[in-house]
This record gives sequence, C-alpha cells and structure tokens, in this order.
Amino acid sequence: MATIISYNQLNKAVSDWATETLKKVKSRGSEMGIRHRANSRSKSDSLQGLKVGVKRRNGLPTRISFGFPKHMAYVHYGVGKYRGVGSGNEHPKPIFDVVNQELPKLRDAAAEAGLDIAMRGIFGGFIQ
Repeated sequence: MATIISYNQLNKAVSDWATETLKKVKSRGSEMGIRHRANSRSKSDSLQGLKVGVKRRNGLPTRISFGFPKHMAYVHYGVGKYRGVGSGNEHPKPIFDVVNQELPKLRDAAAEAGLDIAMRGIFGGFIQ
C-alpha cells in the first residue's frame, strides 16, 4: 500500500506543477500586455484559452500538454500581419518560456517521488 501513496504524491506533484505553471504563463502574458481587444474577431480572451492537461498510464503521469489558441504561437514569436519572420518588425512576447524556467521544479518533484517509489519497491516494509 505504501507505493500507492507515492504514486498519489507523484500525481499530485505533477498536477500541482502543471497548474502553477499555467498560472505563471497567464500572469506573464498579462504582464506583457496581452489583452482582449474590444475590436477583436475572437469572442474570448486569448489567455483564458490556455489550458493544461496531464495524461497518465498505469496510474503514473506520462505527458503534460499545454494547449493554446493557434494565434498565440504568432504572439509568442511576435509575427503576424505586416510582421513576418525576419522583417525586423517582430515584437515577440515569449510567454511560454515560463514553462522551460519551471522545468527544474518538475524534475525535482518527479525525482523525489520516483526515488521514494523505488526505495519502497526495493526495501518494502523496512521503510517507514
């Protein structure tokens, strides 16, 4: 039963990381001035369209995916109408760089939970 607790801890750590990272991405977007314009053809705010999901296999997280409206890729790289790549008019708003900055926290949480799972598997009931 101890291993189930470790799996739950790992799942919680990964889900918490994903949720917190998404909040930081949205916050970074707000700081960079990404706002929903009144004259936009889009019905909803781009930052609210950002989503995160955690896929699991056999009870363990295997994939974290960040979903976003297609046009946010253009915002991230600063290209779009009259601002092509290499035009010199790019104004990037690299909000997704936050994910890379937060990866060490995920690595550490996964390593800690994974070590706990491995140790319990090796030593069984000897570990409290």
